[in-house]
Amino acid sequence: SDDDDDAAAAARTDLRVGQPVECHVLSREQDARTVKVTLDTEKVRGAVAVESTATTYTLDGLVPGMLVNAVVTGCAYNGVHVTFLGGFEGTVDSVHLQEPLTAENEESLGERYPSKRKLRARIIHVNPELKTIGLSFKLNLVSWIERSLALAGLPGSVDMGQTFEGAAVLRTEPRKGVLFGCPGGVLGFAIATRLADADLDSSAVGKKFKAGSKHDVRIVGLSPMDGLVHVPAQPPLPARPSLRHAAGGGG
Repeated sequence: SDDDDDAAAAARTDLRVGQPVECHVLSREQDARTVKVTLDTEKVRGAVAVESTATTYTLDGLVPGMLVNAVVTGCAYNGVHVTFLGGFEGTVDSVHLQEPLTAENEESLGERYPSKRKLRARIIHVNPELKTIGLSFKLNLVSWIERSLALAGLPGSVDMGQTFEGAAVLRTEPRKGVLFGCPGGVLGFAIATRLADADLDSSAVGKKFKAGSKHDVRIVGLSPMDGLVHVPAQPPLPARPSLRHAAGGGG
């Protein structure tokens, strides 16, 4: 159609030699050396990797961004275990569940993710050396919504150095860190080593950062894919502004 021709022409004007592109394989020639692909955004977003007699996967063939059909095999303290593509095992971290794991909903984790439940998940990291695979159930990643801070779970107004007064503790993992609910619906995470000026043992972390307790925090990092910001909870918060450097090409 004319609309399809116009879209194809527009796509060609946006492409440059050497530019990496995301594509979906439509078919493969018998010689296995030539494949037909499409750059159609909707097809790329919805393409699900499946195992067949013609296609089998190895660990080296798994890449971040692949959408798979996952089956829950069990729940852990910090997330959910799944299998996919005929036997690969992976983990969905607590912040990559459909709703972040908190002290209020952690007891119902097994009810929400019972064994053998089937869900779509997207691979977010693969470690060939440790043979570990991380996946996400987060809607914005599974649906591959246009990437932006707002749609990734971060309001566009958040910025480095921004402070939040009275951020509430949502969940504490003594050896890992603390998840905060910050004003404006922003999720913040402080790793265990950034909770105090001196090292805190597991029991001290649990006592100081009880669910519901409030603390002042400052943003030191943004993680749009995880839908949260990184915040230390070490008092006192620095009163100076944060400095950032953006590298750019010279003209």
